[in-house]
Amino acid sequence: MRTPQTLIDYLRLSSEQNPSRPALHVRRDGNWLTWTAADYWFDARDAARGLMALGLQPGDRVGLVGKNQPEWVVLQYGAQIARGIPAPIFDTATPDQMAFILRDAGAKMVFCEGAHELETLLALEAAGKIEPLDHIITFHPVEGRDDPRVKSYAELVTFGRGQDPALVEARIQEVEPDETCLLVYTSGTTGEPKGVELTHRGLLAVGHGGYERFSDLVGEERYRSLSYLPLSHQAEQLFTVVFPAVFEGEVYFCCDPDRLLDCLLEVRPTVFLGVPKVWETFERRIQTEIDALSSARAAVVKWCRETELAAFYEQCERGQSELYLPPTRRLARKLALDAIRRSVGLDQLRLAATGSAPISPRTQEVLASMGIVLIEGYGLTETSGLVTVTDHRRPRFGTVGKPLPGVEVRLSRDGEIEVRGAQVTRGYFRREEETRALFTPDGFLKTGDLGGFDEEGNLIITGRKKELIITAGGRNVAPVPLENILQGILGVQHAIVVGDRMPYLSALFTLDPAQLKTLTETLGLPPMPMHELAKHPKLRDYLEQRIDREYNRKVARHQMIKRFAILPRPFSVDRAELTASLKKRRGAIVARYADVIAQLYHVEAPRKEA
Repeated sequence: MRTPQTLIDYLRLSSEQNPSRPALHVRRDGNWLTWTAADYWFDARDAARGLMALGLQPGDRVGLVGKNQPEWVVLQYGAQIARGIPAPIFDTATPDQMAFILRDAGAKMVFCEGAHELETLLALEAAGKIEPLDHIITFHPVEGRDDPRVKSYAELVTFGRGQDPALVEARIQEVEPDETCLLVYTSGTTGEPKGVELTHRGLLAVGHGGYERFSDLVGEERYRSLSYLPLSHQAEQLFTVVFPAVFEGEVYFCCDPDRLLDCLLEVRPTVFLGVPKVWETFERRIQTEIDALSSARAAVVKWCRETELAAFYEQCERGQSELYLPPTRRLARKLALDAIRRSVGLDQLRLAATGSAPISPRTQEVLASMGIVLIEGYGLTETSGLVTVTDHRRPRFGTVGKPLPGVEVRLSRDGEIEVRGAQVTRGYFRREEETRALFTPDGFLKTGDLGGFDEEGNLIITGRKKELIITAGGRNVAPVPLENILQGILGVQHAIVVGDRMPYLSALFTLDPAQLKTLTETLGLPPMPMHELAKHPKLRDYLEQRIDREYNRKVARHQMIKRFAILPRPFSVDRAELTASLKKRRGAIVARYADVIAQLYHVEAPRKEA
């Protein structure tokens, strides 16, 4: 066997060196099912044999849609072994969004979860929104189907075992590290999604960079993660597919994100990736439990958290890789903090990661006081998911750390972050002009993000280049860092700062459904629907006070929020206000609420196009 150069090589090597090692787990019918490293490899290889017999050619694109589960990643590997290119689709995508990606990718086959997705695909075909598919592979058997193009995962693997093994072996030997092995579509925050071509070399560059940074925390056989964020997002691809290949880790699948806490309590992962919203949910849940304690017990917990936080900051100054555990910190953990982490299934956590969107330093500090230190990473789909990551020995909250080994990061004259390294995309699929525009003449990828460096060389993200607000006074304002502060106010789920070409900044707020009960109790109000609470004068008074105390006093004069509006409902994916990965679509939000924004400035709203 050749020296490992691709994800396929690592999957095979693991099956040969440690075949009985548990690799994938999923709960079905009340029991955990397990794929060993050998099962993982043989199922993927046999799926590839079946796909080749069905006509999959090198470079053919394959759509992939469904919830996180072993069948997803096995089929993804199967397509890659056959030199096909998987194109993941969010399982929450609308039929039109699914159709767009399948058309753009030119997919000839689709792997999907079951009956619902199959019906959607057949309906899209019937409506002429996608070209007829050659084959559809379902993760689970679909009863009553009569379409000869449809096979289940089990049928495909069984079919593949009857094919000539020499053919798939020859195909494996043809796989090149620099060929596209994954087509991940951008979230479409600023326009139509684009297919980002990622390579084996690029993905493994991130995998090896992560191993170099974190092997002392989660070295071989200590990597146990829980897969629940959409596998159509590159961050989850890293933690479910790429890092386990390099770390030889095992992955548990949570097929229903609503059962996340139950899964955490069962699995107790050593590695956990959470987008900011997930970590904020943990923060609120833990705080709710603390608020319910007696005054005496609450005082003990308060001392424990203060002790833990002080020891954490001392550990950071020492730059220690192992925990700095003086007697008082040991006592604090024993008295309360170990139990707090155990209550949410995070007591065995060694690597707590966050990314995808900026997180509030306040949330990071609150969790650090409970013994959960968030390691923040920065990356784009176009950089295989990761560029920089904070040092777990000396994290600096408010920064996204330093570049991975072999990655160059610089700032352009106008402060745009530019990146060069093996993990950078080959370009956008079938978009030559946009691919050319993505790179500088000397080969650096233009991220579209604005940033700077602190005195230690940690990267700080200050906003998006296209999202800069220029006030009437000519001040450039990056809204994202300001919104992160505002979203730390109790009861606020999302904030959108506006004020382009205006004399002052304003904000739109949505309320957090998970905090409504706490918010009404804080205001001394009875329970009421969100749309009624949004209009209540007590809420407006409360927000005015919190904005003044927690925001306006901390920012420059031109960054102060002078007026605001409270929207009656949260932002939604269905209304195109959020992407499928829950990022705010600023342009769509500003357009939808143009009338509300106009009232904040006492001007006439722009006319909407018919």
